[in-house]
Amino acid sequence: MSRYFSALTDRISAPQPAVWPEATGSIFLKIKPAGWASGTGTAHGFCEYGYFEGGSYAVLDFVRYSDNRIYAGWAGDAAHGGEQRIIIPDAGCFADGVWANHLLTWDQAAGQQYYFVDNVQKGVRAGGLTTETLSGNPASQVTIGNVNAANANTDARGTLAFFARWNRVLMPAERAQLQSGAHPLDLPTGLVECIDLGAATPEQDLLSRTVYTVTGASVGNDPMRRPAEIRELSKKFEPILLFHPAETFLPIDPKWYLEQCALWRAAPPDFTDKANWGEPPRAVYPHGPQLSKFKIAALAGETFTGGTWLGDDASDFEVGTAPDQEAPPRPEERFLQFVGWNPVVDPPVAATSVNRHPTFNPVDYTAPLAASRPWYYVEHLDHDDLLAYAAARRPNGLSLHDIVAANPSLNNPSALLYYFLYPLHQEALENCEEREEGATFATYAGEWGCIAILLDGNGAPRFIGLTSRNVGAPSVAGADDKRVGMTVYPWTAVSAVGNHPKIFVSLGTHGHYPAAGPQAVTPFSGGNDVSTGSCGAVEAADGEIAEDIVIPGYPGHNNWPTGWLVVAKGLLIVVGWIWAAHECATSDFGTGDQLTNPTPPTDQTGGPTFGKIIRPDGLTFAETAGAASVVDWQVNRYTAADTRVYDSIVSRPAQVWWTPRRQDRPRFEGPGWFGRWGPRVTNDPFNRRAGGKCPDFLELFLEAIAIALN
Repeated sequence: MSRYFSALTDRISAPQPAVWPEATGSIFLKIKPAGWASGTGTAHGFCEYGYFEGGSYAVLDFVRYSDNRIYAGWAGDAAHGGEQRIIIPDAGCFADGVWANHLLTWDQAAGQQYYFVDNVQKGVRAGGLTTETLSGNPASQVTIGNVNAANANTDARGTLAFFARWNRVLMPAERAQLQSGAHPLDLPTGLVECIDLGAATPEQDLLSRTVYTVTGASVGNDPMRRPAEIRELSKKFEPILLFHPAETFLPIDPKWYLEQCALWRAAPPDFTDKANWGEPPRAVYPHGPQLSKFKIAALAGETFTGGTWLGDDASDFEVGTAPDQEAPPRPEERFLQFVGWNPVVDPPVAATSVNRHPTFNPVDYTAPLAASRPWYYVEHLDHDDLLAYAAARRPNGLSLHDIVAANPSLNNPSALLYYFLYPLHQEALENCEEREEGATFATYAGEWGCIAILLDGNGAPRFIGLTSRNVGAPSVAGADDKRVGMTVYPWTAVSAVGNHPKIFVSLGTHGHYPAAGPQAVTPFSGGNDVSTGSCGAVEAADGEIAEDIVIPGYPGHNNWPTGWLVVAKGLLIVVGWIWAAHECATSDFGTGDQLTNPTPPTDQTGGPTFGKIIRPDGLTFAETAGAASVVDWQVNRYTAADTRVYDSIVSRPAQVWWTPRRQDRPRFEGPGWFGRWGPRVTNDPFNRRAGGKCPDFLELFLEAIAIALN
């Protein structure tokens, strides 16, 4: 939204802001001229703090005068600092009908003021700077809009949006984030004033709730996305999660989780060899992380706790954009250590340490998770965003644009996605839980899940996408994991309380299902995983198998071999099926001949009794009577005691921890983190137990819909 100013008296004003500008700060404003541009010889006032009383004045303002010059910064009479503003020609700063981002920064200690348009420096004033007190005078006020209506050649016409001010100078990375579509709320450190112009009458500062009087300026219909709109939509469809009585883990805030972790490097040639973990030269144990625990800053402006920002260009933490086409594996990896490996030892990577599994004992997570709370993040792509996103993607030859985004039967759809991070994914080798490591065969730390909803142009839900584990053949060494898949259902397939779908979460694996009870798990990719029918013995198809293992086929399922699958000592023979993967250096879970029936794996949800149920605040429904406890979602933006801010709205320009996307549309594309959300482990060439990666759930969702519709 925005505000359109048409008359000279149109303005937004208040006697005082919650916090007056002081010695250091930044002001950000989006401007779209209406009927004028650079060089047109008319005066325009955009914002002003301070006072004029008789011949005495002290102001911080931003104006374009009829001399075609921009005046931005601090000014006063001789007793109040004099003229200290940046004064430059306005060439290249304004184009009729075109939005541009304008940013003014100042620092009294450094004696500098800078003016940027679309993150390009247009003006600078170096030398001494004296910032005067702007408050306390009877005429003191803050005005947004026509601050110089009495001047000659004044032209009011223009539209303004997103007025914000910080009590510090924004960093280059943050300027770039604003230019890429971040909202000022996404840069919370030092933010002291933020108004979504056009959101309310009277206008209100989103931080202090200070009220600003609106005089004349009308609401514009420009497509400026407000976090409040996305937050309201997320509350409207907020899901109900029903957990199994034995479930230990709930979804947590990924930003909070990231800040608790250590960041490790995994170097080639073998990411599963602990000799390649840690900082070079790695010649002597113990090895150490690239960043120690509690030293990762999730946001560029939150390094004040002593951490380093994950997106810091100088540090090479594996943040970047996704390639447009298939690309070779990245030469290095990064992974997170929240708790660590099993058993928990210090130092965690030493000559004698066992790093074969992530920490899987729930007791070891009790203390680290003590300050966590149930959480999700939400991302919304409106119809225009969805069209642009889908236009660039044709997975498996499917046109996501034609089949989904531009499909007339879907009536201008949009997508709403809820993202969930679990500290641990617990997955046993089914029917082999009692055999050596069978209980933790595919257990890994840092598991991502998603619930996605496709809305039509009227805001009605049409489809819902639910993630669960992929039991297809595992990835080969060096390739991206595909351990999570998504199933799409028509909205009518789920039971909902109003607009809130009931989602049944499976024990340990955190699959999302529309019904209670046992759920057959089918592969999403790559055929079936033969290890599920061999108690893991196929994992050792390297000559270490003590005896032959015989596995019957799975009749009637075209992804399984017909006839018999024979795993012979030192030899892998598959009748009627090509088996190309070769997994080495992994001990098997059985000895002697074994005959097993590879029935499909099963996920188990709760019902009719449940453990925890997480619900929208105060919502009532029948299943709560069978729950051990009921927890209300309290996913609301808050500031912690150390002043770090926690939110739930995805901002890809500012939050680089999300999966990398392409560079072409920065607001919903752009850089992301290639790393793993849990530790690498040894003896794991198929990445069963390596920390999870965050998939691009939006592409999974649209592809699943395209398959259903096609």
